[in-house]
Amino acid sequence: MLSKEFTEEQKEILKKKLKDIEAELEERAVKSPDNIFWKAKFDDFGIEDDDEVLEDEVFDVKVAQIKNLLEDKAQIELALEKFYNGSYGICANCRQEIDVERLKAFPEATFCIKCDS
Repeated sequence: MLSKEFTEEQKEILKKKLKDIEAELEERAVKSPDNIFWKAKFDDFGIEDDDEVLEDEVFDVKVAQIKNLLEDKAQIELALEKFYNGSYGICANCRQEIDVERLKAFPEATFCIKCDS
């Protein structure tokens, strides 16, 4: 069983990670007016054809980065939810305890190594 001290440390780590991701999202994207989804900010480099190609490439990279950030955010939010319902550190698949070393390395883990493979 995970100690209360360990789980509190993990919760604080996850809260900080979530805050950092949200800050990065705000830097790279804007929320839709209805606050449902994020849209990548579009950089306007100029009016030349070469500029448009670069703009498109940069935009595609930003979209991929935002997608990754949103996936990370969802994983962290799920882990935080597990704190509040008392299931943090329990594998979502086999219901066995997730190894402490795995949680130290990847606090948002919701699966044990065996089930995540």
